Amino acid sequence: VSIFAPDIVGGEGPNAVWRGFTTIAGSWIGGSANQTAMKQVFEVGDRIFPIMVAVDVLVGYVWMGFLLYGAGMSRRIDRWLKADASAIDEVQEKIESYQASIARIPSLADLVTIAAVGFGVTA
Repeated sequence: VSIFAPDIVGGEGPNAVWRGFTTIAGSWIGGSANQTAMKQVFEVGDRIFPIMVAVDVLVGYVWMGFLLYGAGMSRRIDRWLKADASAIDEVQEKIESYQASIARIPSLADLVTIAAVGFGVTA
């Protein structure tokens, strides 16, 4: 219903729900700075803005949790979706072999050089 008539969802004036949703869209497009810009542009009320900030944070972190959980099960998800991950496997093998070919244990001179550059830049 709200797709065709957003005023049915609730709120009027600065605290209308559609105004609050503009801040969430701004956040997803460009982060907190855009969320604040949308608040100013659409004159979102101070009563609904903190609610939308909370919704934005909660949805974002729940989605991130799903993504992290799914990353650990990528093989199973690929099988379920019948996805071909062979190109990713090839790239991963190339990277691993390259890293193994250039890997070396740093010497004392390397560590002293790193420390000297670090202290020299920050001093």
